[in-house]
Amino acid sequence: MRTGHRILLVGPWRAGTAGGGCCTASPEDIGIVPHEHPPHDPGRDDAGGDDGPGPAAVVRALRASVGPEVDVQLVDPRNTVYLVPTVFRDARAGGASAARALATAARATTPWTLVADGVVVSRAVPLDHPSALACLPPDIPRTSTTR
Repeated sequence: MRTGHRILLVGPWRAGTAGGGCCTASPEDIGIVPHEHPPHDPGRDDAGGDDGPGPAAVVRALRASVGPEVDVQLVDPRNTVYLVPTVFRDARAGGASAARALATAARATTPWTLVADGVVVSRAVPLDHPSALACLPPDIPRTSTTR
């Protein structure tokens, strides 16, 4: 049984960095001086470009637009150790069969996928805040300023 809503935005593929990764220390933490990301590199926190804002900006805007009880996370597509079981459990809690939940979890590993309560609501399409918000099911609470 799910106790609250969860929204996951799977970010774009990022260029690898020595010592960094989806669940390891950052390069700065291990003494490597980071390089400056080019303006449209998905590795930048605020990277945007022709497709719109970067995923971190979209997640920040979603957090401001949904109720405080909604868990909104940006997940690296390489972090399947977290992503697959989390989406699987959320899908099962939403009533999906084990086979359907496993298929949904596998689909959720695609970069630029938006998952709401175990349901893939957008896949492989860079999103901005209005388009991400429009994809969310109506039962996810919104703040009063976004209704």
